[in-house]
Amino acid sequence: MLSGGLVDQDIKVWNSETGKNFANLKGHQGSIYSIKMAGDGSFAVSVGTDKRIMLWDIRVSKSVGHIETEGLPDMNDVALSNSHPLEGGSTMQNMQGSVVGCMSGFGVIGHVDGTLSIWNLAMR
Repeated sequence: MLSGGLVDQDIKVWNSETGKNFANLKGHQGSIYSIKMAGDGSFAVSVGTDKRIMLWDIRVSKSVGHIETEGLPDMNDVALSNSHPLEGGSTMQNMQGSVVGCMSGFGVIGHVDGTLSIWNLAMR
């Protein structure tokens, strides 16, 4: 289970059986608006006031990449799909520039002005 919030810049990872916090994921520079976990529990995506889409590998408890969205309206939600990614979209890359091998599909970001942006998250 994951949690984060408007007053917290960390994503907390909880063991749903014991109720204990086993990791604090650091990477956002502002409040966190939305967190979604993949169906298999291996990764998560979050958005926040820092205008970053963050990709998290839950298995190793760390960020494996992010997308800067400075030119877009503020974000307030994220949804994930494990469908095949859209052609011609952006790919999320880690800091070294190599493509991360964690997920395929795409993320849809909801913005406060009512628009949606679709991001190719194919990591092959």
